[in-house]
Amino acid sequence: MATRFRPLAVFLICALLLGCGTHPASVREATPTAAAQPPVQASAEPAVYPAGKPPEPTQTVRTGRYSYVDVGPQPDQMDPLLTVIDVHLPKGVETVKEAVNHLLRRSGFTLLPADPGDYPVACLLSQPLPDIHRHLGPVSLRDALLTLGGKAFIVNVDYVYRKVGYQVSPAYAGRPHS
Repeated sequence: MATRFRPLAVFLICALLLGCGTHPASVREATPTAAAQPPVQASAEPAVYPAGKPPEPTQTVRTGRYSYVDVGPQPDQMDPLLTVIDVHLPKGVETVKEAVNHLLRRSGFTLLPADPGDYPVACLLSQPLPDIHRHLGPVSLRDALLTLGGKAFIVNVDYVYRKVGYQVSPAYAGRPHS
């Protein structure tokens, strides 16, 4: 019976020894790393990206034997409104304005107050929150804000002051209110 398991034992030992060996550098390791690239000069100029988009990450860093990570911020770190959320709004949130403030609470953005003369936006923000909007997600924060506004409103974002506001969509502009 011991002879029956001997070939299996030899096979397992060989497999373990081969798995622990070193292999020649792979094509992925030929990618320049932080140590291989020349240092970048620090600049006091702000980073400006064409078309408002950061360049694709070009630098890859090895973090383990088989794992690599692209260096650079994630898209939702560059634009917090791209963060995917899945939110159940609490019972205390009763209006669209309270729902928007709840969604923006940890995003770094705040809601612009509606102009007193902008009746459609003021009306939207004072509307009771529909029950269907109590659970939003998984969806990006921007799409959740658009959902709360409905198809008659667009979301304006001021990235300088991190403010979010609503505006009547051009398709619905000029309609009389009742």
